[in-house]
Amino acid sequence: MRLTVKAVIAAECPSHFRDTRGAVDHWCDPNDEVCPIFAIFRRCPWFETAVLPAWPAVAAEYAALAGQNTSDEPA
Repeated sequence: MRLTVKAVIAAECPSHFRDTRGAVDHWCDPNDEVCPIFAIFRRCPWFETAVLPAWPAVAAEYAALAGQNTSDEPA
């Protein structure tokens, strides 16, 4: 089974939570907003340094998504 960036975020990011009661499913607690990667892909420096190193197989997918990002501003 190939893990995707979003699956790793949902499973491993301690700031991510899924609130199925409201309209927003994927939330970033410290930013008090929708997870930037789930909404419209924006880089997340915290995810890059704290979570992604443990998932090298997912890093290539993340890098490809980051390459499509039109903004250099992190989330």
